[in-house]
Amino acid sequence: MLSTIVWTCVVYLTLWLLPEPVSKGLAAAMTVALIAWLGVGTLWSLMDGWATLVVDVNKATSFFAHVRAASDRFGRTLGDNTATGSDGMCQPTSP
Repeated sequence: MLSTIVWTCVVYLTLWLLPEPVSKGLAAAMTVALIAWLGVGTLWSLMDGWATLVVDVNKATSFFAHVRAASDRFGRTLGDNTATGSDGMCQPTSP
């Protein structure tokens, strides 16, 4: 699973680096598909969560206390938005 995600990211970023107009169109289409699949609200809250994490870590005076608290808040943002999805279609399964 991890290798699939890594290779998808590598191919996606490579498409943006290639100079051909076809590759840019394909990469843009993949971007639109990703936004449509995740939903704008989910993607926006993930970006906002990342920005909040960066600000909180830059303000941190103690690694273990402040950075861990900031990472826990970002982890809840990830869990709330990616595990269940904004539309609730991808419900986590119980073992």
